[in-house]
Amino acid sequence: MQPYGAYVTLTMFTLLCLLNGSTVFFPSKWSASSFLTAYVGILIFLVIYLLRRVVLRHDKWARDADEVDMYTGLEEVTDAEKSLEKRRGWKRIFMVIE
Repeated sequence: MQPYGAYVTLTMFTLLCLLNGSTVFFPSKWSASSFLTAYVGILIFLVIYLLRRVVLRHDKWARDADEVDMYTGLEEVTDAEKSLEKRRGWKRIFMVIE
């Protein structure tokens, strides 16, 4: 369903965010606190997002597979793993690791 599923989801999510507090715009329901409660989250998200983009503008969102080191520290991880034996009785139920 890609990329159209992502487009539909983005559109629906945007509509949901904007219509979340739409009742605050009715004349009898208007209050500043209701408006802020409904829409301050969008403002906070945009501020954090834009600050991150400005401060870390040279940082890449994803790394190339050739740049990622998958071998440093691998030996420590494999040494720390213990094989699980078949357990019987209560030890099997509670998965006690010896």
